[in-house]
Amino acid sequence: MLKEFRYRVKVKPSVKSLPWSQRITPDLKKAEKYYISFGNNWAYPCFIDEIINEFALTEVRVKIQVKDQYAYFREKGRMTYDPYEERLVYANEIGKTPEDAVRNSV
Repeated sequence: MLKEFRYRVKVKPSVKSLPWSQRITPDLKKAEKYYISFGNNWAYPCFIDEIINEFALTEVRVKIQVKDQYAYFREKGRMTYDPYEERLVYANEIGKTPEDAVRNSV
């Protein structure tokens, strides 16, 4: 439920998404802060949980901190708490800054 996400950053409308062939992949380091954008010039802070190099393109599993009320789920019959939402994206779809994330929009 990223619509009501409270940590998102608005990027200037002059920053546009780049074509796939012109995107720049940042240096990937596990557990460092990055940004991801799903369009509309909003960037969401996230961190890399896992780097997957099994296929032709490098994929990364990122965790995005979401609102607390959406973070509850059932695990083995009890309520647990996980404040993050996981997404699997290509390495060239994230950025080190909010502007880079918008240029590399998913």
